Amino acid sequence: MNLFVDTICQRTCHALEELFPAGEWKTSEIKALIEQPPDAEMGDFALPCFSFSKKLRRSPKQIAEELENLLAPEPSEDQIADSEELLPFSRIKAFGPYLNFFLVRRLALQDLPLQRV
Repeated sequence: MNLFVDTICQRTCHALEELFPAGEWKTSEIKALIEQPPDAEMGDFALPCFSFSKKLRRSPKQIAEELENLLAPEPSEDQIADSEELLPFSRIKAFGPYLNFFLVRRLALQDLPLQRV
């Protein structure tokens, strides 16, 4: 698909390995799950967590929340948040059983191919 989807796949794969080290996680399987949310308010990309339930033995909602905590942890009080840590995403947020990714707008525009009219 594109750089953003590849980044989602790689980071999610690493996070799933932390949640369930005995499982086998493939970026190609994660890539097949990624979709665009029906509403732009819900982000640019969404990862439904239903298919992870069986291996992780958790609800899809709980998995989405755990992945959010691993991929976009809240900074501690004595730690200054590094805004570049999430790049190319401005936010990663669980919405029910979905993990939604919001792109940094300036990076999204740079990745668009130029179209000739």
